[in-house]
Amino acid sequence: MLITVTQEDINNGNRRDASSCPMAMAIRRKFPKVNPSYINVVSRCCNINGEFYRLSNPAIRFIDKFDHYDLVKPETFTLIKVK
Repeated sequence: MLITVTQEDINNGNRRDASSCPMAMAIRRKFPKVNPSYINVVSRCCNINGEFYRLSNPAIRFIDKFDHYDLVKPETFTLIKVK
């Protein structure tokens, strides 16, 4: 599944916050019917309404850079559903 983080997500995202980081905000757009409190991005995976997805390496690097105040730009990432 592809997730696109926009500049608006970056501008409004919160560092080190599993439910309101730019990646979580982008995932919310992909799953508009899921309660935002059921979308969490932690470490190398994310939980979307009880289903788990593995983050691609570029997504992990993006989150790490964002959390450490490095410059990040809008980008599209892959999430892989864990079976």
